[in-house]
Amino acid sequence: MTAGREGILQQYLHKEMLGIEIGAFYRPTVPKADGWNVISVDHDTKQGLLRVYAHDVNATVDSVQEVDVVWNSGRLSEALQRNGHTVGSFDYIVASHVIEHFPDLLGTLRDFQTVLKPGGVISLAVPDLRYCFDFFMPWSTTADLIDAHREGRTRHTKNAFFRMAAYTSTGIINRGIPNEFVDATHIGLLSNVHHALDRYNTHDPSPTAPYADVHTWYFTPSTFELVMLELRALGLLDLHIASSQRGPAGEFLVSMTKTTDPLSLSASELTAHRLVLLKQGAYEMAHRAEMLDGVPRVGVPRVAQDEPSRESLTAEVARLKLEVDAIRRSNSWRLTSPLRAMKSIFAG
Repeated sequence: MTAGREGILQQYLHKEMLGIEIGAFYRPTVPKADGWNVISVDHDTKQGLLRVYAHDVNATVDSVQEVDVVWNSGRLSEALQRNGHTVGSFDYIVASHVIEHFPDLLGTLRDFQTVLKPGGVISLAVPDLRYCFDFFMPWSTTADLIDAHREGRTRHTKNAFFRMAAYTSTGIINRGIPNEFVDATHIGLLSNVHHALDRYNTHDPSPTAPYADVHTWYFTPSTFELVMLELRALGLLDLHIASSQRGPAGEFLVSMTKTTDPLSLSASELTAHRLVLLKQGAYEMAHRAEMLDGVPRVGVPRVAQDEPSRESLTAEVARLKLEVDAIRRSNSWRLTSPLRAMKSIFAG
């Protein structure tokens, strides 16, 4: 990655925009000190964060950014309004290693849409389940997100706490080298199945219970793209993935734009695109076996070696149509419209 982690997350942003960063703590992606016009949102005040994370040597009075809006219940839009901010006035939202914690991820993303202006950007760093302690977890599906939203979850489920205790892994180490092969030959388990059952039995998922935190969503780059595509196709989200690439800290970095345009894919193009993403997701999950063996696969996946099929060509057409739509919605396309008009006049 030539741009660096922060550069990738900032690629669709500029300092004059009005933005929100969630959970910046002591490592903001868009630091106020560097001139970013950003509202800092966290689950507690700066003083509260310093108390909770007193054991963290990196969390100091100088390093932890001031918190403008405390958000520890309800929707982000409600917290912003309580603090005098106008919903629908923000250009972007940045969140690093945050979305995997929301009990109702679909509801949260839908709320983010209401906070943003048309064309607004959501810039995310998302843990890649293969490269962190979620190694043994299954990928989260569109149905999982819909279930959580329909149930209106504000607390994590008992199942989530069982999974955390039973399957959280140790021994996955990211050295921060671009495109590194992460070795999992020394992988282990953090806890045991009896403790997992204890967590299941004692966790209270009722809305009035004290909030207890856990990773509840697990993705790889392709499985996340698949879920976002399906939610948009179903009319449940209006977000388009503008870019996605691997990050240095067991993560992938995603930028999504808010759009009012319908998905410009036919039924066959949508199916073909979904199938390609499902195949890519399967290969990404299978990569865990290579990590366990400590040996990267030589060559490329068979899906990329085959002669182009009608299915793959249809999926490529669908991908290009989505890219063209994104370009036409971009600020640069709108700003250069007069130049293109003049060029067509002179060319005629």
